[in-house]
Amino acid sequence: MKSHRLTTHLLSVDAFRNSGYRTTRLYPAATAILNLFFCAYFERYLKNDATGFYLSLFLLLQAGAYIVLSSTNFFTVSFEILSKARIYPTTPTDRMLFVIGGNCRRPILLSLVGSNMFFVIVLFRETFWGAILAALFYFLLASTIEVFLSASMLIIKRRSLPLEGAIVAVGFILLTLILGSLVFHYETLIASIPFIRWTVDGILGAIHLETMKVISSIAWLLTTSAVMLILGRRFA
Repeated sequence: MKSHRLTTHLLSVDAFRNSGYRTTRLYPAATAILNLFFCAYFERYLKNDATGFYLSLFLLLQAGAYIVLSSTNFFTVSFEILSKARIYPTTPTDRMLFVIGGNCRRPILLSLVGSNMFFVIVLFRETFWGAILAALFYFLLASTIEVFLSASMLIIKRRSLPLEGAIVAVGFILLTLILGSLVFHYETLIASIPFIRWTVDGILGAIHLETMKVISSIAWLLTTSAVMLILGRRFA
C-alpha cells in the first residue's frame, strides 16, 4: 500500500511538471497525423505481403519510433524526477511502476500506439476477428517493448552503467537491420528480433485462422513482459 502511495506521488509530480508545457498538446495530434500518412504510404506494400516481410519491417520501424520517444521521456522527465526523489526510500517496484505509468500517460506515445492500432484494424478489416487480433498483437508488442525498455534502462542506470552508450548501440543495431532489410530484402535480419517475429506470426496466424500460432505468439509476448516486470521489480 505504501509503495502504491509513493508511486502515485511520483506520478503526480510528473503530471505537474508537464502541465506547464502547453505547446506540447499539439505534438500528439501532429504525431498521429504524420504516422497515419506514413501508414497510408506503407499500405501498398502490406496489402500484397504474403511472406510477412513488409509487415516485419513496418513493425520494426514503429518499434524504433516507440523506443526513441520512450527513451526521450525517460531521460528528460522520469530519470530527473527519480534522481530528485532519492531522499525517499523508493523500491524497485516504485521505480518500475513510475516509469511505466509515466509513459502510459504520455499523450505522444498514446497517439502513436492509438494511430497504429487504428491503421491495423483498417488494414485487416476484411476479417473482423483478424483485425481485432492484429490490433491486440500490436498493443502487446508496444506493451512488451515498454516493460522491457523500462526495466532495462532502470537496471542499467541504477548500476551506473553507460546507459547512453547502450541506447546508441541499440539504435545502431536497429538502423543496421532496417537498412540491411531494405537493401538486401533479407527476411532473417528482422526475423532475428523475437518481439517482431512473435507479433508477425500472431498477426498472420489471426488472418489465416491458425489458432495455435495465435496462442503461442500471445504466450511468448506475455511471458516476456512478465519476466521483465519481475526482473525490474527485483533489480531496478
